[in-house]
Amino acid sequence: MLFGDMATGEGVEANPWLFGWEALVAIGTIALAVYTALLAKRTRTLAEESTADQRAQWRPFLVPKHGVTVRALFERQVEIEPISLYGHHLHLSIHNTGRGPALHVRAELQGESSAALPAFWSAAALSPGDVQELAFNEIAADESALQLLLDYRDLTGRSYSSAISITVRDGAAYFYDVRTWEDHTVTRYTDTPYPLPGLTDVSPKPKPDWLDPNWPDG
Repeated sequence: MLFGDMATGEGVEANPWLFGWEALVAIGTIALAVYTALLAKRTRTLAEESTADQRAQWRPFLVPKHGVTVRALFERQVEIEPISLYGHHLHLSIHNTGRGPALHVRAELQGESSAALPAFWSAAALSPGDVQELAFNEIAADESALQLLLDYRDLTGRSYSSAISITVRDGAAYFYDVRTWEDHTVTRYTDTPYPLPGLTDVSPKPKPDWLDPNWPDG
């Protein structure tokens, strides 16, 4: 193939190798861009999986306590059943089996015709391995199924919840099933605001961003 030379007016034969190398360079550039995009996506996926795995390892888990708990009461050792029903009163124990603390635990008992909050209980946190006894009063006598709803959060502020199903047969209560969720609440009570009204906010303030035009002066 000949191309005209503008300077001499003579024909110049095109070099096929030149066009071949340019095509190979273009293909290589496109392939490198695609590989880089795929590598970035894979790296992001691995980072997200690593973060999710680390969060799962250190998250709290509130589940029913199984087995008898031995406690000291009036200088005596007494055995406390994991769940017991006496007339209109239900006593049960929950256990944090996770590796992280459960913060701001909210509990609510629901039944077909009953709704109750735990009596004489104030638990801001349940550390890993902690067992907490809960007492509910005014349970309807004709209840055949109940569920204990629990909301809590971890150290990073992520919310978790547990729903513990309870069956009632022949006047006795039994744990039946447990469901847990992440980023989902099940009780009627929201997380506590911070600080409470009238108290000073002592949380760390964000670092100033001098490049942000909306950052307040001073």
